[in-house]
Amino acid sequence: MFKTKKYRYIVIAVILLLMTTVAYALSGVIEIQNSPQKKLSATYERKLRDIESTKKGNRIGNYTGKVLLDRKTLTEDEFIDLISYMDFLTLYTPSEAEIQGVDRIIQKGICAQEAFEMYRFWKTTNEGIGLLDEMAAHKGDIVSSRWIAASYEVVRKSRGDWEDIDYGKYDALGLTSEDYEAARVLERKGKLRIHQILDKAAEKNGWKSIVDESTGNTNSKKVKVSKSEDLNISPVRLLQMQELADIYQVEFSASEYDAYLDEVKKIEQQRSNEMVEALHEMGFRIDPNSLDEKEKAARDQILSKAEGNGLSKDDIQRLVDEGFTNVDVLNISEIVKVKKLDVKAAAEKYAREEM
Repeated sequence: MFKTKKYRYIVIAVILLLMTTVAYALSGVIEIQNSPQKKLSATYERKLRDIESTKKGNRIGNYTGKVLLDRKTLTEDEFIDLISYMDFLTLYTPSEAEIQGVDRIIQKGICAQEAFEMYRFWKTTNEGIGLLDEMAAHKGDIVSSRWIAASYEVVRKSRGDWEDIDYGKYDALGLTSEDYEAARVLERKGKLRIHQILDKAAEKNGWKSIVDESTGNTNSKKVKVSKSEDLNISPVRLLQMQELADIYQVEFSASEYDAYLDEVKKIEQQRSNEMVEALHEMGFRIDPNSLDEKEKAARDQILSKAEGNGLSKDDIQRLVDEGFTNVDVLNISEIVKVKKLDVKAAAEKYAREEM
């Protein structure tokens, strides 16, 4: 659900949305006590405090010292990796041993985005943090966008602890790719073998009890699922619900999930903005010279159009410094031209609409 696998397109949209002057209003928007906004507000505020304490305590110092060699001007990829590292520190609040485990694989050449993905994968297992080192050792041997899951399979096979799925058998019993995907995730907890999970799924009595048994009820009780919902809900969707409940420490019913998911998307957008702003306050910037020639040409063309719409070079530079992308700047210039607003008001209007 919150996978960083497509982190680039999420973060680049964020990287540079620093002028979101209308912060996401978690209190006062909806007065109902049990609304998603109200129930998520405490966790959201805590995560913002984590970002602030990470900035003030320079908890990213180990990463910036050893990986970035204390440079403040970064390439775009380096900046995105730095956001990924801060996200790792503040989304889950990992233990010191977990931070050291992630730092080790980064030192071995795994980029921060992939290290965070590996950490999220690790959290679905019952293994020690040393699993990350074992998986990282196989990255170079696997040519696949799904190399993290594939490396885990290699590790398990090397231990003689991997069970293949008898697809012919379970296809005939009516199971689908979603059933297999969910079973693989649950099997990582080590309480049930994969054939045991699939045998239970083939009984068609719903996945809730299977999730409970496979995970030991760790977070399962936070999601309320009726019997009729259990018989119809996708097992992958159920696992996504469990993950949301775990990360944000809330309880909700299956019927409320979409409302909570929509709210979390807004929270994550604002949280990402806060991380970028914190890094800017710490002095980190993207070096415009790190862009390749094609990107520079596209940027120049876009910014030329923005000037044609009435923005000065100083206006454009201010917006870029505040974190707006080139496309954002162009869109803001269109608002200036059409709505006859000043640049600040146009930027605020644009930021509100983008949220």
